[in-house]
Amino acid sequence: MKSLALGFACLTTSVALAQAPDVRIRGDLSLGMASSKEYSLGGRTYTPLGRHSVITLQTYLPVGLRVVFAERVQPIKNDPDDDAFDEYYVEDPGSWRVGKQYVPFGGGAFFHQSVQAARIDSNLALGGVPLAIAIADGGNGRQYGVVGRIGGRGLGLSFAVGRHWGVNSSSMALTQSLQKPEGLGNGWKQAIGVDIYRRSQKFVYRTEAIVLRQPEGTSKDKEAGDFLVTYDLRHRHSAFAGVSKVFGDRETFTRLGCVYNAAKGIQLEGTYRLTDRNFRDFSIFLHVRF
Repeated sequence: MKSLALGFACLTTSVALAQAPDVRIRGDLSLGMASSKEYSLGGRTYTPLGRHSVITLQTYLPVGLRVVFAERVQPIKNDPDDDAFDEYYVEDPGSWRVGKQYVPFGGGAFFHQSVQAARIDSNLALGGVPLAIAIADGGNGRQYGVVGRIGGRGLGLSFAVGRHWGVNSSSMALTQSLQKPEGLGNGWKQAIGVDIYRRSQKFVYRTEAIVLRQPEGTSKDKEAGDFLVTYDLRHRHSAFAGVSKVFGDRETFTRLGCVYNAAKGIQLEGTYRLTDRNFRDFSIFLHVRF
């Protein structure tokens, strides 16, 4: 892969100049089969929610900065973000990050967007609440503006202002097809979100809601929500059920699934999704992390 080779060359050159030849290769791969009304059963290296399989090259420079190049194994058809790289950035961990990255918004159910941005992580002076803010510029017809999240893991408030937020395939994958995203030149100028995480014995609850205003192109004002509950089956096996809804629309989107932990870094996940009571899609994926 030419882009990976280029990234490797840039990374190893910077490492050599810094005299710190500690380049690490990591993988986060989703290998599986999926079938829906839109397409017949076939192989995929990205999940139904638009999570890419990536190979990552990273290193730490002597000054403490971290350099990362993460390349996608397979693009998503019709995705406005057609970059071969999922992420590439330089960061001072926990302080700032510059480059293409997933911007801080919500818990990942909505607005899961990788954009060229400059990000700052800090804490509010009153109460020490975590704060992450990014200034993004994805290019013509893509995300532009300011996005951020205030809060910890249990509760967060998010916002985005600017232009064309939500155009990527992965942004609203819970309630729309990956192959039919909002698309270039569309999206929203304003977005507000809230996400909640709670654990109670063997149950984990995740709730996220988003309000989208000032639509562009063919997009429309929208409010959507998602609720997901996961049950711990022990030994890192689990079962989950989730429901998503665009308020004001008739359809309700439901998903059921389970995760089997085969070994360290290896999981098997099956997911069955419905639109109302009608079949939406079925997928089974092997997740490998190294």
